[in-house]
Amino acid sequence: MFRDADLAEAVLRNLDHEYARILAGNFAAVAEEWASHCSTLGKQATIDMGTRRVRGRAEALDENGALLLRTEHGRIERIIGGEVTLTK
Repeated sequence: MFRDADLAEAVLRNLDHEYARILAGNFAAVAEEWASHCSTLGKQATIDMGTRRVRGRAEALDENGALLLRTEHGRIERIIGGEVTLTK
């Protein structure tokens, strides 16, 4: 079982490794791996960004890592930050 310090160390080591890959020009590979493990993609979601709320289907990640959300109106919205809630 991990102690809190062991877990924190493991997370930071992994982040450092992935950041080094990004700096080496491998962002696309890192983003593809992340997307393959992302439980949000393909699901209906509500994104709260301060006072703004957007609803739609999480479609993909773009080349910069932003979430691409197809809104209720069929438009693709590029989301770079916010609180995500999966909806039915």
